[in-house]
Amino acid sequence: MLTDEQRRFLAEHRWCLLTTVRRDGRPQVSMLAYALGDDGTILLSARAESAKVRNARRRADVVVTIADDRRFLALDGSVEVVADDPRRAVLTRAVQDSLLPADAAVLQREFDAGLDVTGRVVLVISPRSGVGRV
Repeated sequence: MLTDEQRRFLAEHRWCLLTTVRRDGRPQVSMLAYALGDDGTILLSARAESAKVRNARRRADVVVTIADDRRFLALDGSVEVVADDPRRAVLTRAVQDSLLPADAAVLQREFDAGLDVTGRVVLVISPRSGVGRV
């Protein structure tokens, strides 16, 4: 669903705002590092007990927003929570590989300690539509 221009914009950036829906219908926004999957999905690593993951498990509709000065891209999509290995480990590694060394070191420590021990899951966002000026 992503255009070539949107893919380039996503490849140039590493941080996004993830908007999920709370139980009472209000939005909940979190800033997270992401990786762009080969299939056009957006990959996010998060703690399983976080509000964003609880919200995503309850309602799969999300918005991912990437902004850069006056350029931005907002992607409406659905989320899948991946909590089991080996897929979780592979996707976590993809997010880690997309980060700058200092940011990757934090995720590496959790990866080394064990994704179950640190309570990590991967959110796989499948974009349905996108708006923005990239």
